[in-house]
Amino acid sequence: MLQRAVAVVFAVLLVGCGSSGLTPVGGVVTLDGQPLVEGTIHFAPADGQSPSQAAVIRDGSYSTELTKTSYQVQIFAPKPAKVVAKLDENGPGGGPRVEELLPSRYNVQSELTLNVAGPTRAANFELRSK
Repeated sequence: MLQRAVAVVFAVLLVGCGSSGLTPVGGVVTLDGQPLVEGTIHFAPADGQSPSQAAVIRDGSYSTELTKTSYQVQIFAPKPAKVVAKLDENGPGGGPRVEELLPSRYNVQSELTLNVAGPTRAANFELRSK
């Protein structure tokens, strides 16, 4: 009887240690043929059922784990603004500001998609500034 109970507990533990349903995904993001120095990449599931995910882009590369589904992809790359706001003596504000380096078709009005069917290190995005 004790052996059977131990076997059942062991089987439950094995099932519980199974895959999280996530698969490794990574790739390279380029802008005008050059690796994007830094930014973030966001994955929003098209079906609205899976969790969203984001990853940091460094020297063009990113990696994360995603659920197997289709995603809308948004890529952001902030850069310092050319115009710096003046400091306001009466309240917060001022200091350096940032602007988006990439056209809106890659982020807030994204045209990018990714279908994740399994592990990949070739989910690359070739972006153009014009």
